[in-house]
Amino acid sequence: MSTEKSVSLLQRVHWICNTIYHQLVAIVAVYVSYIFFKYINIDNRSLWHNFLCTTAYIPLMAEGFILFSEQNVWSQRLERKKKYYIHGILLAVSTISLSVGIGLKIDVKNQHFKSDHAITGLASWILALASVILGMFAAYSQVLKRFLKPVILKLIHNFLGMASFAIGIASLCLGLYYRDFAGRVTTIERDTTLWLVGIVSTWSVLNAIVSQFNQLRSLLSSN
Repeated sequence: MSTEKSVSLLQRVHWICNTIYHQLVAIVAVYVSYIFFKYINIDNRSLWHNFLCTTAYIPLMAEGFILFSEQNVWSQRLERKKKYYIHGILLAVSTISLSVGIGLKIDVKNQHFKSDHAITGLASWILALASVILGMFAAYSQVLKRFLKPVILKLIHNFLGMASFAIGIASLCLGLYYRDFAGRVTTIERDTTLWLVGIVSTWSVLNAIVSQFNQLRSLLSSN
């Protein structure tokens, strides 16, 4: 007798959609990188600012969020502990990439974050850094539970991560209208980039939003 669990049609649809999602992430990462390298000289630091900051969000943060989804095909059989490690690595590398990318832009233009693009980018970086720090505390939440409930630590970590991602995507989209990018690409290329980024980023955080809601509900029900 087979011991395998039956798989519903809805579950199969979820798996197919998740597979399509990962393909879209790859397409967005490759397409946006192609646009950057096509129009900006390789020795121009603005190229590396654009590339590193975009990579920080897509694919690194995007994959970090979708990792815990039950519909995420490649991580389904991983133990919860391994998922936490992979999630931590993805978010840490993302934050490092973001830090270097922002640092290059400051060095190039000596900017003091005056534009909407720069301000939102800085806000996203601060939140990402805070999220990583809270994530390390959350990893030892059982040790720290006499000081703060584990669900609170995870709730704050999750919220900061989503806020960083959302504001970062907004900064990325604003950057697509700046001269460094918009002045070099066609309108179709810019609009295609915006749509692809929007679709992938929205899909990436759906599971995190559900997780945030469940954590909040758990916290309220325990009081």
